[in-house]
Amino acid sequence: MATDEFISICGVLVQYKGNSKDITIPDGIRKIDPRVFASCNNIEKVSLPESLNIIAGGAFSGCHNLKHISIPDSVEIIGPHAFGRCEKLETICLPRGLKRLSRTAFHLCDNLTVYVPKGSYSEMCAKIMKIPYDII
Repeated sequence: MATDEFISICGVLVQYKGNSKDITIPDGIRKIDPRVFASCNNIEKVSLPESLNIIAGGAFSGCHNLKHISIPDSVEIIGPHAFGRCEKLETICLPRGLKRLSRTAFHLCDNLTVYVPKGSYSEMCAKIMKIPYDII
């Protein structure tokens, strides 16, 4: 995958111009802007860098074929509809360091089970939002 597929400004990923099924976001990215990957139906797997702190609203919304994504412990904020309408997304591990999770982050992800650290903010959010979850 070519690095010119990713357009970033000062550590903020603002555009994706690729069409890969399996993407690895480059290290050094701290934020994924809104809707950067929205409706990229070819994406099946995403690897996020340890430098990432924020997944903005709608970042992966409508990625209908997204099945696997690993969210690093560095992520603190997941915005509204960040993964909305990702119908094939079945499992996701939420990080211990998560500080803010939008109520609609996983809107219409009906087959999703989240894995959360025991006693974490992520666990509290899953309970309140009635998202099926398991403890890791």
